[in-house]
Amino acid sequence: SAVQQIAVCGPPGSNKGNICALLSQPKDQGGLGLMHVTLGQAQRLAAQKDKKFLGESVKDALDTKIKADIEARKKGNVSSGFGISDALNAEILNWIYTTEAKGGWVL
Repeated sequence: SAVQQIAVCGPPGSNKGNICALLSQPKDQGGLGLMHVTLGQAQRLAAQKDKKFLGESVKDALDTKIKADIEARKKGNVSSGFGISDALNAEILNWIYTTEAKGGWVL
């Protein structure tokens, strides 16, 4: 059978997380049994599990973001606005989909 890959998109507060949670339920509970992945979870998982270039790149980017956010808070801002690059996020998601979620995923 084909591997199912579903991306749920929408603005903040549009119940994306709830929809993904339902889709990731086991099949006998009405879901599709897919791995539910958020971008933040994928970043942390890559930093934890991948011991090669990708894991180190993610750790470096997350460290930079955390330091920038701390400095921004000192100035009264909520966030620095710094994020991980789209190119690195694409690599992270590819790694997740080919190593952790071989049976399918919902993002």
